[in-house]
Amino acid sequence: MAEENKNSENKVDSNSIDNELRNQSDKIIENMPELFRHIIQEGFNCKRVPKEYSLSSILYTISSAIGKTFYTKELNYKNYANGYFIIVGSRGDAKTEALKIATKPIMDFDNESYELFDEQRGKDTENNEVPRKQILIQNATIEKAQLIHYQNSSGIGLCFDEIRAIIQKMNNVNSRDGHEWEVFLLEAFTNGIVDVSRKTTDTFRIKQAYLTMLGGIQHQFIPDLFSKSLVGSGLIDRLLFTTMITNNSTVTRDKIDEHKLKRYNIAIQNLLKYKKQSEEPEEEEPEIRLHYTPSAEKLLFKFTQQLETDKSNAESPLKEYYSKMLIYLHKLVIICFLMENCEEGTFKSKIESGTVLQAKRLIDFYILNFKKLITMRNRIDINKKDVIKLAKANNASQKSVVDVLGISKGQVSKLWKRA
Repeated sequence: MAEENKNSENKVDSNSIDNELRNQSDKIIENMPELFRHIIQEGFNCKRVPKEYSLSSILYTISSAIGKTFYTKELNYKNYANGYFIIVGSRGDAKTEALKIATKPIMDFDNESYELFDEQRGKDTENNEVPRKQILIQNATIEKAQLIHYQNSSGIGLCFDEIRAIIQKMNNVNSRDGHEWEVFLLEAFTNGIVDVSRKTTDTFRIKQAYLTMLGGIQHQFIPDLFSKSLVGSGLIDRLLFTTMITNNSTVTRDKIDEHKLKRYNIAIQNLLKYKKQSEEPEEEEPEIRLHYTPSAEKLLFKFTQQLETDKSNAESPLKEYYSKMLIYLHKLVIICFLMENCEEGTFKSKIESGTVLQAKRLIDFYILNFKKLITMRNRIDINKKDVIKLAKANNASQKSVVDVLGISKGQVSKLWKRA
């Protein structure tokens, strides 16, 4: 009974979590600027994209578009707007569509940058002397991702339709790439130094990394996220998870309103212009500090103390997750501030209390998603054991279990021995 009470916070009813998540999501979207509310609703109505998927994709887009242009320095810590977002769902849940709609302005920017790069390097496609300006990276090796970040020091964004392949590499103790991806993500989260030195590539040093990430993962692979490697390093605590809570099964021929789409695209382009200007060699102030109003700073202090208290009362793995939410509170304040001001393209005002409150709503939303993830992980683990026991009772092969569960032979072998 004592053990049951100790872990009660981790065992929350799935249905009650979903209801609370819907309430939280609705409140967050309701308090977003109109143009972002419209894009989320249009994506839901016309393309059946879950609203919460669009929400996280937009936060990722803002985080990626601005880079290290803005920072805050409050409560003795300097923070930027970078974050790692993971969308959890099933095949066909429109995870990719959410990413496409949200990141289109950055994709257009990258396309224009590539045309300029292609023109400058000429016919010599092997020419590495010409750096390529780029923000979003898909399907890159760890070596290429590090080099692109070095050439784009104000920040890059990783985006994956499915993040499982990289997770599997990180979980493989014999994978050098997996280890380097893990170190890269860990160092970049708090904007640390990344040193790259290999025999096959030039040596370089990223003095202050800025990395964002958005990736999808299917429900059945959630246990991979709670591996010894990701839990031990603390990487899982740096991931903001979004599970599916809204669904639209009504097919329509309607298209997303072009005027609303244009407003959104222009707002993100304003961030990109600010970032581009900050990268100019003659720019006297490449990074701009955002300041809080006294009331906003007071609210930030209050919410920080609340999170510290919640952390003290929590059990693992929630305790460790709360630690990183203390950092994310600052990061999300910056993103919310940019969201409020990017349509006009002016960022000279101070951070207000309402912005801090919206960031705290997001923190609560992601904490609750993490609690839901824990219950999903526990449920999946139980189901796996049941399947293996059934397979053993019917003299089925381990290969048949691999086919049913969709997990690796090694995982099945371990569970087989324990069952």
